[in-house]
Amino acid sequence: MRICSMSLLMALLVTTPAAMADDADLLNEAGLAALESARESLAGAEKMQDVKRIGVAVLEGDNSNLTALLKSMLTKTDYDVVLTSDADWGPLLDEFARQVKREDLMLKETAHELRVQGVDAVLYGTVDKAGVENVNEGFWRGQEATVRLMLNVASVSESNPGSLLWSEQISGTAEARRSVSPIVLVAAGGVVFLLLLAWLFRRAATPR
Repeated sequence: MRICSMSLLMALLVTTPAAMADDADLLNEAGLAALESARESLAGAEKMQDVKRIGVAVLEGDNSNLTALLKSMLTKTDYDVVLTSDADWGPLLDEFARQVKREDLMLKETAHELRVQGVDAVLYGTVDKAGVENVNEGFWRGQEATVRLMLNVASVSESNPGSLLWSEQISGTAEARRSVSPIVLVAAGGVVFLLLLAWLFRRAATPR
């Protein structure tokens, strides 16, 4: 009876997989890890010393909520972050980001509009990678999310609008709880079955 009980206990322990995290939750965790390094880097940026108020343009290639996480991260710094609705600020900030990349002649006018609203600089960038992949290592499997961003802060100053004040590529990862691979589950099930079968034969052969 002891062998049977141990076999059943082994079955429960081995064949119960760990819960896998949701893809969106994993991406958020990886994004937060990446943005934490950005927050530390911004805090020590020499060219950012005169910047008080920052506007955030939508990150190019953002198909999740990384732009929102970026704004949230900035609220934990000493900078005043533009948090008005996208209908008020979004188009202007996004246009400034596009003009900086193209070196557009309209850049000075857009920068002027932002200065009138009290903005000193605009943070913009691209999402180079944001995805979740399956990870298999030996008998174990899991999921790993990776977020890689290229972030820039450009000045809206009258003398040199669009000049870079800070630029950095950041990345972060997050790993889901791992579970035993199906191969191990099958093998464990086979062992449990053999032990149970041996116990039954032994019980049948024992004189009563």
